[in-house]
Amino acid sequence: VYKRQLLDGRLDLWVDVAAGQGRQSLRLDPGGLVPVRHRTVLMGVALGPTWTWGRLGLSTGPRVAALWLERSFQLDLLQRNERYLTAWPGWMAAVSWRFTPAWVVEARTQLLWAYVPVDGQTRTVGFGGLMLAGGYRF
Repeated sequence: VYKRQLLDGRLDLWVDVAAGQGRQSLRLDPGGLVPVRHRTVLMGVALGPTWTWGRLGLSTGPRVAALWLERSFQLDLLQRNERYLTAWPGWMAAVSWRFTPAWVVEARTQLLWAYVPVDGQTRTVGFGGLMLAGGYRF
């Protein structure tokens, strides 16, 4: 997480990147189990004010993230990869604690929503998350 003050400290800018991957099996009736692998990269930006009381800070503001998803089905007769890239607008709120004037630890929650193509249909998908991060405040 990267955080920078803007407009004489009245607005903060947050930039973050998160990635993940996993494997699981999809159960089909009939047909049994289908191995599935998935990967995700989320890059986001948020902008908003931070109110401080001593070392404690409260922040909120709009957030937008770019989400890249990939999933692949691992079958003997079919090797199929699906990739999607979409923008997720949303909102974030955070609580932070400053250890020094520059180093901070932060708990942030976010709510995002987007249109994502899933299995040939475009659907509205919501996402909520809680992130615990440490960072350097410029």
